[in-house]
Amino acid sequence: MQDDNENWVDGRLLWEQLGVAKQYTDWIKQQIEDMDLEEGYDYILTFHFKGIRKNVKEHIYNIKVSTAKEIAMVAGAKGGW
Repeated sequence: MQDDNENWVDGRLLWEQLGVAKQYTDWIKQQIEDMDLEEGYDYILTFHFKGIRKNVKEHIYNIKVSTAKEIAMVAGAKGGW
């Protein structure tokens, strides 16, 4: 995704590529807290309704590419998740 000359990556894609064993929602919330990320600057939170009746609300975290790189470096320094 690109917006205002910034490139963004879906947090779920980053999570998958890093091979994180922890559940996605717990992991992304922990990253936001640990790295003191700012909504609207470091990441953008949107919602998508899915399911047969569109009754399941999915949180979509789009993360700035530079922030995603930092998360990946920290993951590597910790030996993965």
